[in-house]
Amino acid sequence: MPPAIEPMECLNVGLEKLFLSPVNTEMVEFVADYATKVLDSIQPPAPMNASAISAITDDSASSSALPATIDFIKDLLQNSKVPARCLLSSLVYIQRLKEKLAAIECILNCSHHRVFLACLILASKNLSDGCPWNRHWAEYSMVFSLAQVNSMENQVLDVLNFDIRIAEADLWHIMDGALLYRQQQQQPKQQQQQQLQQQQLQQQQLQQPQQQQKQQNQQQQQRQQLQQQQQRQLEQLQQQHQQQVLHLEQLQQLQQKQKEQQQHLRQQQQQQEQKLRLLQQLQQQRRQQQTQQQTQQHHHLQSVSSSAAIHRGAKAAAKYAPSRTKC
Repeated sequence: MPPAIEPMECLNVGLEKLFLSPVNTEMVEFVADYATKVLDSIQPPAPMNASAISAITDDSASSSALPATIDFIKDLLQNSKVPARCLLSSLVYIQRLKEKLAAIECILNCSHHRVFLACLILASKNLSDGCPWNRHWAEYSMVFSLAQVNSMENQVLDVLNFDIRIAEADLWHIMDGALLYRQQQQQPKQQQQQQLQQQQLQQQQLQQPQQQQKQQNQQQQQRQQLQQQQQRQLEQLQQQHQQQVLHLEQLQQLQQKQKEQQQHLRQQQQQQEQKLRLLQQLQQQRRQQQTQQQTQQHHHLQSVSSSAAIHRGAKAAAKYAPSRTKC
């Protein structure tokens, strides 16, 4: 049996890089959008045989219980976490089934979900060694049973005539679709960016007078603040000057008081000196008076002693005088 896909070394470098790239949100969006558009574009041509129609539509889930196709695909890819090569290869199978499923697409809406799930299972089994089992795919889908998953896989293989080979040309067709999708996705973004830039430019133009007015108001406020600050500084300087003048006056008063106190002290000292001199003079006068009194007393005593001696001599002379007369 030929390989499901050409060997990796035979692929173009761009395809190899795309196959080995991690599955991101952009790739999931592309696969979901691409698969949905392919399935929605199916138009019923010539009728298929009854066995093929019944094979695809048997065991179908109720369309009312199914989510939207694009939501189903996104949830399935998020739950299964299959690699990029499986996602892109499943789109090749979907493209091949486009014409073959056109006859029954109008019969049952749930074939969108069944076709994508079956193609993804085939791509995963053919390209991945550790692919999930069908019971896992039933859990990932959240709407189909294991029997339905087995049935849809066999049905898709039957419709494809078991031709599951993928050529590089098929991958390039998907690659072109991916590039076109990216361009289509980027164009609205670019338009949105341009509109956003224009809106920003218009807002800037509208905001320029407001900004100028705002700047003028800010400048005026700054001038007012500067004037207020200068006024406060001037008041502070005046207060400091007044405080310095007051302090100087207090210092002068204190110096004057100190001078008065010193003068008063000098006067007290002079008074004390005068008192001391007077006291010394009084003491000297007293000593002189005492000396004079002592001298006078001494002279008086001497005179008294002399008088007494004369009196005694006279008395004695008088005593001896009669005796001499008798003789």
